[in-house]
Amino acid sequence: MITLHNVSKYYLTNKGRNYILRNVSLSIGPNEKVGVLGRNGAGKSTLLRLFAGVDIPDEGTIVRSGSISWPMGLATGLQAPLTGRENARFACRIQGLGRHRTEDKLKFIHEFSEIGEYFEMPVRTYSSGMRARLNFAIAMAFQFDFYIIDELTSVGDQLFRKKSQKVFKEKREKCGFIKVSHNLDELVRECDSGLLLEDGKLVYYPVIKDAVADYKSSMAASTRKKPAKAAGKRKPAAKKTAKAGPAKKARKAAAAKKPASVPGQRPALVTRSKPKTAPPARQTAARAPHRPAPMMPRSAASPKRQSP
Repeated sequence: MITLHNVSKYYLTNKGRNYILRNVSLSIGPNEKVGVLGRNGAGKSTLLRLFAGVDIPDEGTIVRSGSISWPMGLATGLQAPLTGRENARFACRIQGLGRHRTEDKLKFIHEFSEIGEYFEMPVRTYSSGMRARLNFAIAMAFQFDFYIIDELTSVGDQLFRKKSQKVFKEKREKCGFIKVSHNLDELVRECDSGLLLEDGKLVYYPVIKDAVADYKSSMAASTRKKPAKAAGKRKPAAKKTAKAGPAKKARKAAAAKKPASVPGQRPALVTRSKPKTAPPARQTAARAPHRPAPMMPRSAASPKRQSP
């Protein structure tokens, strides 16, 4: 059983808090099959992480009873550098299985995934279909009271899909699950109740068909609003021209008074130069009259010394 008490979950953005859940309270009973609906970006994957205990709410509490799986999805749960066997062994260790039970699980995963020798190769060498089959095989190797599933059951080719649906049907009879899928027919076929997530509000529907009907109506309403917004285009604003100043007006008036040029006459060049003004006179200090330097007296030639 999973119970939410006044749970709120939000992310901080440049425009403030983006609420995924706002003050939500509900209970999901044991063995209940619940389908989650919502537009892209509404926060369905975040909701599944909250149910599984991988993420924590910002406000309120979530009470869980029984064993709950991790969020099983196509893009989660596998490490690309590790081999398929190492990823499967890691999942067994997380569940606390011993050595003998781990070997049995590895054998089941290898046979169920049908990837052959790639089970011993790094996951980064897998195709998208091989990744999906290995991920689903690991998910079906364990028994939980609640399975948290994010777009995982419709994987592989037609033969593998039939085998997956058969195994998942056996799981459904013994446990409950909370499932996200864009295949509405699949949700109606496999789920009993529904959750509709929109604008931070989580609405519970005892009947899945009612949830699907409201989801379709909300999506239709949103598509009708888009053309109306596109049709109402705003007219481009008129460009504002700066008012001409007095100097500009004077130049225009002077240009209008000039006579028009005569044919064959070279037009005079018009330059917009500032009026020349005489430079200010330099103020120089009065100089003292020039006085020549006094003549130094010539010294008498010293007599030559006579050698002894």
